[in-house]
Amino acid sequence: MLSDIWWYYTVEREDGGFYQGVYPDDMILLPRANLAKLDLRGRKCLDVCTMEGLMPTLMAKAGAAEVVACDSARPSGYPLTGNDTISEMTPKIAEVKRLAGVDWRYEVVPERVPVAQHLLSHGFGQFDLVNLSGLLYHVFSPMHWLGAIRPLIRDGGFAIISTNVAYYDSPVMAFNEMGSLQPNLTTYWYPTISLFDYLLRYFRLCPVDALYSRSQPPDKGYASIICRALPDVIPDPQDTWMRESAWHSWDSMWYGGLEVAGRSEATDIRFKAPVEERRIALFPFTEQVAETPFLGNTKHTAILRRADTE
Repeated sequence: MLSDIWWYYTVEREDGGFYQGVYPDDMILLPRANLAKLDLRGRKCLDVCTMEGLMPTLMAKAGAAEVVACDSARPSGYPLTGNDTISEMTPKIAEVKRLAGVDWRYEVVPERVPVAQHLLSHGFGQFDLVNLSGLLYHVFSPMHWLGAIRPLIRDGGFAIISTNVAYYDSPVMAFNEMGSLQPNLTTYWYPTISLFDYLLRYFRLCPVDALYSRSQPPDKGYASIICRALPDVIPDPQDTWMRESAWHSWDSMWYGGLEVAGRSEATDIRFKAPVEERRIALFPFTEQVAETPFLGNTKHTAILRRADTE
């Protein structure tokens, strides 16, 4: 029975009970809070590494015209059942869509195949919004994944990129040596918030809004960034390296999706409320703007209720 198996998100059932997920009921889900800021009516949206599909369900409820969610087919992902990740998730996803009364496309991306290569070769095209959250610290190469999703975003589109970070103003990435940062066996990287900023701009993603929380010790935490996809990189005035590297290095030419650069589709997707949109520098932002409380929340949590619309 579905109530007897493992769930990532908590999902309300018809009887008023819940399929219980792994997170505290009052924990903020920062990507969800950022998603609620965007006007998705009539838009085309993608959620990468969707688990049971909380985010694409909310995208569909927010009026998106087309919603795609994807995950990689990793074998032996669930040793207790012997199922791979897809066969484990598929019945739960069907249940979530049934309970919410929405439909969206669930696409399986073969393991070790860049997601843009798979989706573009299968005719999905580009999207107004791409959500890539909760993944970058779980992969060997975060840059490869940023490069893999960038070709999927229309010029002028949004990306919500969220990851564990360290709150230092230096371009380094801490490795989870001996589980010193987090005991999770598949957590590897904590980029500094300033490096995270640089990598986004390297991949032509301009940070325009952000939410963040700190953990104990307070120099670590989680950040979720809304980025505007631009046609070119966003270097600082003194940076003569970024553009040359982003457009002409071997990996960027092969993996960064340059086959679609220069002929990207365009979009005019906007925030729900009028905002004075500008590039924000993430390290000063986290020094000057109050963080979002990690616990103690009743809205935008990891609980999907049947009546939720954002």
